[in-house]
Amino acid sequence: MSGLSGIKIFGKGLAVFIITTVLAIGCEEAFAAHLTAAQPACFNKTGIDNLKVQGLSGKGIEIGILCRSETYIDGKPQNDYRPDRSHNSLKTSRLKFADDGLSFAGVSDHATAIASIFVGRDTAATAENIGAFAYEGVCPDATLENFEFWHFLKKYVFPLQKPGQSILSMSFGYQFEDWWTRGIDALAEKYNLTVIAGIGNGSDAFDGPLYPAANANVIAVGVMESADVNSPVGQLTRFALPVPQHSSTGPTDAGLCKPDIIAPGNCLAAVAGEPNTYEPTGDYSSYAAPIVAGVAGLLTQKAQSDANLAAAIDNRVLRSILMTSAVKLPYWQKGRVGTADDHNSPLDYIQGAGLLNAAVAYDILSAGRQSPGHSGSTGWDRNIILPGSEPYRQYGIESAGSSGEEKYITATLVWNRRYEHKYPFEPVGENCDNLRLELWGVDANSNTAIMLDYSDSAVDNVEHIRFPIAADGTLVYKLIVRISPNAEKIDMPAEFGLSWRVAEADKRFDSLWYDLNADGKTNATDLRMVTSRLSGL
Repeated sequence: MSGLSGIKIFGKGLAVFIITTVLAIGCEEAFAAHLTAAQPACFNKTGIDNLKVQGLSGKGIEIGILCRSETYIDGKPQNDYRPDRSHNSLKTSRLKFADDGLSFAGVSDHATAIASIFVGRDTAATAENIGAFAYEGVCPDATLENFEFWHFLKKYVFPLQKPGQSILSMSFGYQFEDWWTRGIDALAEKYNLTVIAGIGNGSDAFDGPLYPAANANVIAVGVMESADVNSPVGQLTRFALPVPQHSSTGPTDAGLCKPDIIAPGNCLAAVAGEPNTYEPTGDYSSYAAPIVAGVAGLLTQKAQSDANLAAAIDNRVLRSILMTSAVKLPYWQKGRVGTADDHNSPLDYIQGAGLLNAAVAYDILSAGRQSPGHSGSTGWDRNIILPGSEPYRQYGIESAGSSGEEKYITATLVWNRRYEHKYPFEPVGENCDNLRLELWGVDANSNTAIMLDYSDSAVDNVEHIRFPIAADGTLVYKLIVRISPNAEKIDMPAEFGLSWRVAEADKRFDSLWYDLNADGKTNATDLRMVTSRLSGL
């Protein structure tokens, strides 16, 4: 599978596409990244540093981490699932552990790296080929409760009991749906828990979208490819597009659009058994997932600090905000390869909603909850459509103050898929509460209303819109959440989270975003791949 095999093409025409690519080729072919004093350096790509400037560190937040044991005897886990708390980066971290207590608990290399990405802190760290740096995880003051996976299934999933955390993170998965994967989805639905999981490590690992990331109520995280450059520092600071070889792509077996979002995965992380050692993790969704989960923790900290934001501590609202704020990288396109938008596929099958952008997610959250009616240019709501009531909710969106630059309305609608709340957790009425998201423009002069865009998947419980708006201010925009024509019936309250933002497109640029064959360079080879692919459309 080539680096272009799953990449989507912008629907703005061949000329714009080739001009953009040629401009990228005109940029430097090799980039010597400067040595950053902070690690993991990839946090800078996702706006995490901006949240730390706001004073967010995860203080008062507890995140549950599901960890697999590294050793099994006769199919039984041997409790070697714990991060190595003797590592310099974890010595002062708030770590808790939960297992069945039947055997001595041992250390896991995998869990150690993940824990350091979450809560590591070491102000005087060094690494070979990197030098000296200050190490700090996404949410270093948060508490991590590390659950041995099968213990968590027995104690919380099988009886569907609520854990003590509102955020759960998983960095593993399985190829097939099972009772426990549905059970985790049911846990998220029953208690509105935010569950985040890596989607899988792509075609090179023979991974399709893994469960439970492939489930409807779980945020699936794909991995952004690190640069294939000679500099070890450059590999930790430069990133190209996600590629199907290393990041699993949708659709799932059930037809869902996955991943939901992407993040860098190549982090400098702690090495178990070597207290002073840090090594790059590589491009794996195992290490992208904790970055997204850590940001969800920082947003939760912000919401807990302000009573006006408390309603956002909900898996539907947080998921919506993370997806609305995401950066669309080159070739983002809803649905399959082509030049036209797809109203029935809400997300890109490789990028999802785009690259994690913690800074913009913070802005959307901070804009506050806004009720149906006249709403600001940025905001969110948690609302409900009741059986037999008016079958829609309408939000008027401010879009004034054009700077002459093209702006976009981006919006995401999320609701939970329902399950039976007992083993084996079968789905309940998959199409009974199917919702639809519409964008309308009302002409300010004639008062004529036109539907500009809509998202209405028959199977997803996420709808996503990104639409360019007029710069002349002649249209008034409205978002409408309504019952989908695909819904069989509405006999229960349809609860949803919605967020939106009006803004110019993200202006960040990296020539490696146009590196289609992932060789660390943007050159004529990539342009030939573009023209070859387009000629086959």
